[in-house]
Amino acid sequence: MTVTGAEAVPAVSVKVSDKPAVIPHFAEGAGWNTKIELVNTTEDRMNGEMHFLSPGSSSEPGSLVEVGVAGSFASVIEYDIPPRSAQT
Repeated sequence: MTVTGAEAVPAVSVKVSDKPAVIPHFAEGAGWNTKIELVNTTEDRMNGEMHFLSPGSSSEPGSLVEVGVAGSFASVIEYDIPPRSAQT
């Protein structure tokens, strides 16, 4: 994940897994945005969905929220990444 405008570039190395991964925070609005880069280091095609959720609370789970992506808005984004490549 790269947070633009904040000069911070956190990078997470994740072992290949078919289990869901969680990015605990994303920013959008008030001059902030989040850039997520998915990297496929395997020899196999990688595909799935990213779901964007509100924070929720101790008594209520988060719900889907729409975020700006490539000039439109969505709460679920599908990805399909060829072997040894990346998608932003």
